[in-house]
Amino acid sequence: MKKKTCLTTCDPHAKHKVVNSNTPQVEEGKEIFFTYDVEFQECDVKWASRWDAYLLMSDDQIHWFSIVNSSMIVLFLSGMVVMIMLRTLYHDISKYNELKTQEEAQEETDWKLVDGDVFRPPNNSDLLCVYVGTGVQFFGMILVIMLLANLGFLSPSNRGGLMTIMLLIWVFMGILVVYSSARLYKMFKGSEWKKITLRIAVMFPASVSAIFFVLNGLIWGQKPSGAMSFGTMFALIFLWFGISVPLYFWWLYWARKPAIENPKADP
Repeated sequence: MKKKTCLTTCDPHAKHKVVNSNTPQVEEGKEIFFTYDVEFQECDVKWASRWDAYLLMSDDQIHWFSIVNSSMIVLFLSGMVVMIMLRTLYHDISKYNELKTQEEAQEETDWKLVDGDVFRPPNNSDLLCVYVGTGVQFFGMILVIMLLANLGFLSPSNRGGLMTIMLLIWVFMGILVVYSSARLYKMFKGSEWKKITLRIAVMFPASVSAIFFVLNGLIWGQKPSGAMSFGTMFALIFLWFGISVPLYFWWLYWARKPAIENPKADP
């Protein structure tokens, strides 16, 4: 039988009285040993199923109750909005049907008055196109990640796997952001395609990257083990300028389709 190592400073039978004072309780020049014990116990759980205890829910009743409760609230609020809209539209349609003369029928009333304002290009339409495209990119990334997670391709046991997949999907979702932004930008009758594409490729990623690099630099100053290495930072920059930005400009030629025609109110 292997004999355990016994430290004189960790004798469980020794009694040390700690005095509440500012003077140190250890003599100068003596060593202090900080130890801990680890005991491994064998179990029948397979290695691939070790996270099931944390991922599986044991109480399904509370989960389904929350879903039904949220669904009922959404249906109730949606029904109220639909009823208000139907009453408003019914009132306007009744007013249109009561028009007696041709001159009154040609006058623009109610909904027809906002035709020119609703479809007029807003101020800072370039920024609106960038925000809409970035939102579409976020939505596509979250949708794909949720699909992969439901299929079991993502596991919490793989540290860093989720972040890696998020970055890769974000890069390749640039196809959606350029397509949606280009269609919206052309609907606003924009002509500076290179400028809007450069904003899409730089605006949001540059803001997030600047914050990330500043925080990582502050962490580097403390010399911890959790700081991101220089190689990883170079890989992120390569994903951005080597794949994401060229993908934006390449897909721009395919996204420049005929603009969406705005609906017009009947005279």
